[in-house]
Amino acid sequence: MCNRAAENILGRASNEMVGMGLADGAPIFASNMAPYLHQVLITNQPMVGIEVSPQVPERGRMDLRFS
Repeated sequence: MCNRAAENILGRASNEMVGMGLADGAPIFASNMAPYLHQVLITNQPMVGIEVSPQVPERGRMDLRFS
């Protein structure tokens, strides 16, 4: 799932990313998010308030929060 803010940051419509893996749909977040996604898969528990600060092309460093 992604909201309009994510679409703006990634420069892609959410329907373009449906079915893509994270590395393909949102490569700028893949390395930051991989450990958290692995933990969710292992525990089957949601994670809220994950904060990352990736360098986003043409936008610079951004502070983002994921759930």
